[in-house]
Amino acid sequence: AVVSTQSTGERACEVYQNPGTYLAYQGEERSVFTCSWNGTDNVRSYTWKLNGEIINPTVKYSEPKRQRVYIERLDSSHAGVFECEVTTTNNVTARAALSLQLQGSLPEIVSSTDEFIYGTNVTLTCKHSIINVTKMYWIEDGNTLYALNRPYVTIHGDGDYAESVTVHLQKEASEPSEVYECRVENEIMCGGAHQKQIL
Repeated sequence: AVVSTQSTGERACEVYQNPGTYLAYQGEERSVFTCSWNGTDNVRSYTWKLNGEIINPTVKYSEPKRQRVYIERLDSSHAGVFECEVTTTNNVTARAALSLQLQGSLPEIVSSTDEFIYGTNVTLTCKHSIINVTKMYWIEDGNTLYALNRPYVTIHGDGDYAESVTVHLQKEASEPSEVYECRVENEIMCGGAHQKQIL
């Protein structure tokens, strides 16, 4: 029987570089890790370690042969080897490890002004430290701004790569505010990452 650990990142796409390695962003709100045991006896205890030191992550749920935990707000202190050790009801001990590699930080939207006044322009810029970027684009109301082609939005780039957008703020009776989303993808992170800015 063997024990295995994996990350089940709760976002659009689970990302694995190779078996035993998980890639994530610094600042990611939550990363979920699952420890599974496939033996016939049940697990009596789960012990989690990070780089050899026992840690106490928040337990999402615990079952006789599986436990899921999560880490809030990943930072550089979380990089390294996560290890799960199980002890069964028959006193069998087994362990498995997963290497967590951090890939820069989540994007942040920076505004050219702190005051959003109707009738004026505001430029939103997507700041990040992600390497090997393949796409950077903007979304509003579930659609890409490039596809929406709104007359009051200027995209500084094209549909695949735009670091910033300028919005002429106008109040509409049906929609007094809008939510803009910056998505950044690279060669590894197929699900992308984003940060929202409400105007």
